[in-house]
Amino acid sequence: MGKCMVAMVRKYASSAQVGLHASAWAAGHDSIYNADASLDVAAQGRDTSDFLSQCGAGASDLVVVDIADRDAGYDAAQGRAKWLDAANQKLPDFAEAFAWARAVADRTGRPLVWWQIPVGNSGLPNHDGAWRDNRVEYFFAHPDQVAGSGAVAMAFGAGAGDQTTPESDGGYLAACAAALEAAGGQPLCP
Repeated sequence: MGKCMVAMVRKYASSAQVGLHASAWAAGHDSIYNADASLDVAAQGRDTSDFLSQCGAGASDLVVVDIADRDAGYDAAQGRAKWLDAANQKLPDFAEAFAWARAVADRTGRPLVWWQIPVGNSGLPNHDGAWRDNRVEYFFAHPDQVAGSGAVAMAFGAGAGDQTTPESDGGYLAACAAALEAAGGQPLCP
């Protein structure tokens, strides 16, 4: 199916970019929210990449990876722990998520797009449409690490209703994007 999708894009939308989705839990363990220090998340990323290669990733332009589809505050209200440690001292953390993504990028030989990055931030009241989260904060505070993960783009937004949106986040996402642009952006190569 993946090979067919890539072929259809090449035939019917030849100027479009096409990519397959690498799921962090596809290899049997959730490599983004892993709390087991013995799990080799890079090996998990390589296993996922090997599957994607069989599905046509080698003919694609990019690979899409996601860090979440809901704000962490929302997940906490539902009894699910989905926070990443921004100090990278305790699993799950951003360093491990980026290590998994780097393994995917390296093995597929394709750049990544981080997708469905939740829009919440730590200054929100934690209710429908305004949930707390630290992922926007981390991604914009560490664009070098995002690029180092193999990423060439970030896409923000939820995969479900009642999540924080750019219209309900108090202007935080727009301010972060404007600040990164004003600083000259992030080079993709060191």
